Amino acid sequence: MEKMTLEMVESTLARFNVGKMVEGTVVMYTKDGALINIGGKGDAIVYNDELQDSKPEVGQTIKAIVLDKKDENGYIKLSIAKAKEIEEADKILKGLKVGDEITVNVKNAVAGGLVARLGEFSVFIPQSQVEFKYKNDLKHYVGTDCKALVLEINATKKKIVASIRSLNNKLREEKEDSFWNGIAVNKIVEGKVTKFVDFGAFVDVNGKSCLLHNSDVGYFKEKASDVLKLNETYTFIVLACNREENKVSLGYKQLIEDPRIAIFNQFTIGQKVKGKVIKTTNYGAFINICEHVDGLLHNSEAGYNIKDIQEVCKVGDELELTIIDIDKENFKLSLSLRAFDEEDEF
Repeated sequence: MEKMTLEMVESTLARFNVGKMVEGTVVMYTKDGALINIGGKGDAIVYNDELQDSKPEVGQTIKAIVLDKKDENGYIKLSIAKAKEIEEADKILKGLKVGDEITVNVKNAVAGGLVARLGEFSVFIPQSQVEFKYKNDLKHYVGTDCKALVLEINATKKKIVASIRSLNNKLREEKEDSFWNGIAVNKIVEGKVTKFVDFGAFVDVNGKSCLLHNSDVGYFKEKASDVLKLNETYTFIVLACNREENKVSLGYKQLIEDPRIAIFNQFTIGQKVKGKVIKTTNYGAFINICEHVDGLLHNSEAGYNIKDIQEVCKVGDELELTIIDIDKENFKLSLSLRAFDEEDEF
């Protein structure tokens, strides 16, 4: 029988360095786990905590990663799960190229960035490529899964340089393109009210902040905060969109039937109405007939040779008038005192 020399022993042990992929055969099961023959003098083991999901059969060949050359029990400690992780990662690495997206579990935060592994490759994410704002402390990344964009691949040294920041930029640009390619004037969209301001409200539509102006909320000069609720989702119509200016204007009232139509349909020319003077001008007076309806009494319809409406009425006066014209497109009433008086005289 050939005598083992020191060099032969060292050569054998070198085959089982920590992190090395090895093949072995399941010899038997003990109370601790599966004993594996990997060709060395020492026994190798896969402990029970790794065998909860599936157990290889006795005689079955398995691949495993060396975790410890000699653990507290004297075994070469192996991991089947780690081997599977590396094999899956190696499949990804075969077709990997610069610009691809990868997912890695961060192992350590060092001076200058983050360190991870992908299969047999080490992955380094420089500190400047982690976040948009430079941060000195990156320890909170350790143990987390991070998506990153491949910047460099060195196949000889098995090293990859990647960037979380560049991937986030890419995803944001893709999201922007998707939004602007899908938005258009007159398109109906769903949006969530995120903030009220004096002039309207900001609405989130697919991640984009859009403006709903008070003038496009209702037909009676309502404010957005009077009609809508914060954090509620509503249906809007796109009134204008400009990618260069990064602006989208929405409308709410445009999807609702104008209630003034029903109101003005109640009036007819020649109809007698009562109203209160709410404003006087150099050409006449504005009369409130009912809620949301005002009419104009022109000087020429206030009486004969009337040059100043103050000769006939003042703010707060209540008058009886006749409707002489109805502009249903612009929702305006023209009123007359003369027509009312002339009919009474007749």
